[in-house]
Amino acid sequence: MAVSLAVVEASQPEGLNDAALELGDRISRLDHVMAGEHRALSELRAGWEGAAAGSAFTRAGRDLAGQRLLRDKLGALQSVLAAGGSQLASVRTAVLSVVNGLRSRGWQVTDAGTAIAPPSPAILRTFEAAFTAVIQRLLAIFTHVDQSTAAAINAVRAAHGARNSVGSEAVSYGFGTGDGFPLSPRHGSPEPEQNRRQNQIDAFRDVTGHYPVSQNDWRTAAMLDPHNYSDKNGGVQSNVVVGHINPVEGQGAVQTNLFIPGEEAWYPDITGGISGHNLGDSRGFNPNAGPEDSRVVLYVDYDNGLVIARQNPSVDTSSGEVKVATPQINVSQNPNGSVKIDYKAVDPFSPGGEEIALASPWTVNGELVIKPTADGPIAGGIVSSFPAIEIYNHGVDGTHEIAKIMPENISQFGPLAGLPFSQNIGTPLMGEFPDTVILPPAGVPNVSLPLEPGELPPVARPTPPIVIPYPSADLGPVGDRVDVPVGK
Repeated sequence: MAVSLAVVEASQPEGLNDAALELGDRISRLDHVMAGEHRALSELRAGWEGAAAGSAFTRAGRDLAGQRLLRDKLGALQSVLAAGGSQLASVRTAVLSVVNGLRSRGWQVTDAGTAIAPPSPAILRTFEAAFTAVIQRLLAIFTHVDQSTAAAINAVRAAHGARNSVGSEAVSYGFGTGDGFPLSPRHGSPEPEQNRRQNQIDAFRDVTGHYPVSQNDWRTAAMLDPHNYSDKNGGVQSNVVVGHINPVEGQGAVQTNLFIPGEEAWYPDITGGISGHNLGDSRGFNPNAGPEDSRVVLYVDYDNGLVIARQNPSVDTSSGEVKVATPQINVSQNPNGSVKIDYKAVDPFSPGGEEIALASPWTVNGELVIKPTADGPIAGGIVSSFPAIEIYNHGVDGTHEIAKIMPENISQFGPLAGLPFSQNIGTPLMGEFPDTVILPPAGVPNVSLPLEPGELPPVARPTPPIVIPYPSADLGPVGDRVDVPVGK
């Protein structure tokens, strides 16, 4: 049975993250102690012999082995707590975004997640079932993650022995017990994680010519790696396009995520009406969202001078088929380092294929400007009213939110209702990229022409101005080496 809305509202998933940080400190202290004991034992071995020495060495070896086991347990608990805290916080944000949005518009939402429309207009009652389904599904997801986290903690305790206060403290946080598996992004054997790291290194070197070093380098490497590691994507790679820009020191990276908040989203089907079902991203705003957690990611790396666009695979929840489309991305840069991204992306399952979809009103599209400032990058532009959008700056002092918008309609009907419309986001910055307008010469030449009796003189047609668009380039695959021009 799913937890109630009151339980989700009262929950504090950040407590799990705090516990994970505390365990990290304990692990660091334990590593320091173990390193000192190793050094002391090595020095003793070099200058102490005999039966007493052998007994002491054996005892010291057992103590070190016990400390290593404790460290393994602490590390496993830290991973589970960090993953569970992050996932629960994301789902809680999604629940409250929907519920608070409805309540601010006069709706009532019961503790069981039932949405009740206001008395008028009467048409709102037709949406009650859809909003109820969304809220109750999010409550069920919260319950599943809660139970899976508790089960994973108990599994760690069972595997390493339960006679340790750290394990007991972690479980006493108050999350329920139940069946299920932890939804950790690093779940599985070390080998896939090593493959992922090598893929990221290779992708980063192909573009930059050097190894990733900083935290932002690794973020960029993850964006450039087209491989997907979630089971839902079935091994289908993302489409990644890249362009090179002039770096701007001290601005870090700006990540724009376009994601579907709900579990599913409809798309039009020629033969069956509204019958297509796309797997959504099932999340709220998340400054730590990874490359696979959105439908499209736009990423400006000012440190390495790169603009990256990544479109992730779409999954048809009816057939299980996985397909990916290619994002259409046009980029400009001006002398102060500002970058304008004109983007358009479509559902790969759209009837008639990508070309027809790109010409239709149902595209994820927008014009977004990222501008460096002394206080860090700012952003703004015009974006389609679906899906959700979040923009963050990853700087030297951490990650900061720049702008975000949650669609008014996050139900399955959201794409059909929101994609044909646009909305403003962030700071108005479109004036950073003016087109060049060349006006015609003033006046009309005075030319005397012989006229026949009764003939009227010719009327001069006004010459229209010549409009030259701001210089730009279409992003392409890594091997194309696209250099974005810098305008005046």
